[in-house]
Amino acid sequence: MAWHIRRTAKDGTTGFKYYQGATAKSPNGMAAPWGSYGTRAIYSSQAKAKDASISIWDEPEWNTTAIKE
Repeated sequence: MAWHIRRTAKDGTTGFKYYQGATAKSPNGMAAPWGSYGTRAIYSSQAKAKDASISIWDEPEWNTTAIKE
């Protein structure tokens, strides 16, 4: 099993989004740190997932969690 970072909007308007990494880009070259299940970043522990990017944990409109799948 591996750890991933997942988020949903606090108002319930979105499904799950998975953290791909700070340098991830969409096919057209735009920054895209959040994506689908298939493109998620994988971490070996909860601590490493939580250290991935400090700024993603402080976004007030999102529920962001490290999960083990």
